[in-house]
Amino acid sequence: MNTTTPLLIQLFLIVLLHANPIPLKGTVLQQTTNTPIKGAVAYLSKGGEIAVTNPQGKFDFLTTTSIHKRSSLQYSVPVLLKGNALFFDIDRNNTPVSAKLFDCRGREVTTIIEKSFNKGRHRITLKENRSLSQQIYLLHISIGQSSITMKYLPGLQTTQKVFAKYNSRNGASQTFAQSKRAVDTLIVTAYGHLKATKPIDNYTTDVSITLAKDNANPIVPPGMKAIPGGSFMMGGTYNPNETPIHKVTLSPFFMDSIEVTQADFVSLLGVRPWLDFQPPAPTYVHYKYPVWYITWYDAVIYCNARSKRDGLDTTYSYTSLKGVPGNACTLSTVTTNWNASGYRLPTEAEWEYAARAGTTTEFYWGDQHDDSTIGLYCWFRGNFEGRLHQGAQKKPNEFIMYDMCGSISELTNDFHDPDYYRVSDTLDPKGSTLGDTTKVHRGGNVGYGHGVLRIARRLSVKMDFRASAQSTNGIRCVKR
Repeated sequence: MNTTTPLLIQLFLIVLLHANPIPLKGTVLQQTTNTPIKGAVAYLSKGGEIAVTNPQGKFDFLTTTSIHKRSSLQYSVPVLLKGNALFFDIDRNNTPVSAKLFDCRGREVTTIIEKSFNKGRHRITLKENRSLSQQIYLLHISIGQSSITMKYLPGLQTTQKVFAKYNSRNGASQTFAQSKRAVDTLIVTAYGHLKATKPIDNYTTDVSITLAKDNANPIVPPGMKAIPGGSFMMGGTYNPNETPIHKVTLSPFFMDSIEVTQADFVSLLGVRPWLDFQPPAPTYVHYKYPVWYITWYDAVIYCNARSKRDGLDTTYSYTSLKGVPGNACTLSTVTTNWNASGYRLPTEAEWEYAARAGTTTEFYWGDQHDDSTIGLYCWFRGNFEGRLHQGAQKKPNEFIMYDMCGSISELTNDFHDPDYYRVSDTLDPKGSTLGDTTKVHRGGNVGYGHGVLRIARRLSVKMDFRASAQSTNGIRCVKR
């Protein structure tokens, strides 16, 4: 797996000992090139404002939290985030409370609440927002003089509990702690999924943090799963283009655990190609349903847009574009940068390896192809009830990948070459170089029975083709 460029975080903390608030400044640089990182986010675990680096890699913010040595003047406000519910305690009447959501670059997305509360325990429900994509957001909460920043992933049922420290004397000035014990933690994030933390024992020391990727404990991008490297036997015997069965070895990679949703597609590209389908298919339209009625070129546009959103290198390049990006557009001379840090479509080998998840059977649940067994793992012709469905409603495979069979046919990066398996590379194969205008799609969809749902089944599709009665193209991204 290609390692993501480490970050060297150089933070210069300038503290006024007898003033409140506290000014902090810093610079975020790439370790290998010593060049600035734009869009990195910095904050303290005990609260404060969110700071974002400018094009020169610099940030400058003033925290609103009074951070002092431990004393009887301090007390804690417990804040609990459980799923989409935010719980907090107030110990005095008419306490101002605000909760705001920021994206991974520190840009404000929405204000959830801004009002005063009386003494007692309170609950705020973070209402479902269809415009939010599946990425990590920063939830910034202010309660009186306290301030907290928490990670928030829409729809993820997790629990976080933190305590906001603040001083009961409004505006009181005290000496900052010079203890050997950590008094706070500096947190810096970049690209939406990279994170650096370092305990600090006082607020006057220059701090350096090196962010390096740990291949043993990889930082997994939001919505993806880490697929371990390994070898497997690729192919089948049912159709000639599945032969010969051959050994393939793959390096580790990341892959979406569910198919790309209509909400995420719209949030990035602002188009809804599935509404052009005739006759209209309202049972296929919902922001939680997978994307469909797109071309291979539309998928390329999506991958690049997602990479740009997360501050990663785009994987695809092309010489020209015709039409509306993401809505039946066509591209000329598309090339793939295999060393890019961004998102792309999986190769056939990556797709089949992730689908098999260590199995050697027809399906990732075994060789059983009766409707009742298939229905436990995927949506297909026998149970889809004339509509698409939200992802992750059926049982996953051993890699915790959902809907690898059925649901929506998934586009791959490879050209369709019926004889490619006879000459395929054995290490990280990148697909045939003999293709022209057809690509391979895998997994079948709701219009098919068990014969097309087989993991080894290879189907071809024109690069500018959108859909027919039994073929609906969707997307599942990978990255290295």
